[in-house]
Amino acid sequence: MKTLNGYLVIEEIVEEKTANGLHIPGVSAEQIRAKKGKVITSGDIEAVQDDDVIFYDGARSFTLVDTQWEKPVTIIRISEVIVII
Repeated sequence: MKTLNGYLVIEEIVEEKTANGLHIPGVSAEQIRAKKGKVITSGDIEAVQDDDVIFYDGARSFTLVDTQWEKPVTIIRISEVIVII
């Protein structure tokens, strides 16, 4: 599968704790707007490569369920990428 028109296919990475192992009670994953994900396919976008780990604006994404992948994937535009790790 190749994305078109500046879209990325990513797999959301859900972390229960911070990098230092700190758990923040009272904040659910749905309340945090910036999401972390791994790029599955970047199409013709040169700024982002497949397998890059990124933070993106989760409020402007949508989920795609397809039998090609084992689990649902997230579709975003390149403009929603906040940072490449």
